Amino acid sequence: MFENTFPERVQTHVMAIARRGDDDHVVLADALHAYAWPDGGLDRSDPNAQRWFERYAKQRPGAGPTPIPVTCGCHINRCLICN
Repeated sequence: MFENTFPERVQTHVMAIARRGDDDHVVLADALHAYAWPDGGLDRSDPNAQRWFERYAKQRPGAGPTPIPVTCGCHINRCLICN
């Protein structure tokens, strides 16, 4: 069986996408949305999850989200200045 090289596979994929119409893009986006967020994908907050996170963060000193520094934070990959 002949396998295409990576550039040939990319070109074939791009050509296939170029033939799609607007309706095809909508169908694909809807299918991906339904797969990724079966409950509809609406933002929500689960009180049980928040309580779990608070307990978990207390068990590990220094745990929790890394605060975003007001100055350059490139050294922790959280920079508001350079990005």
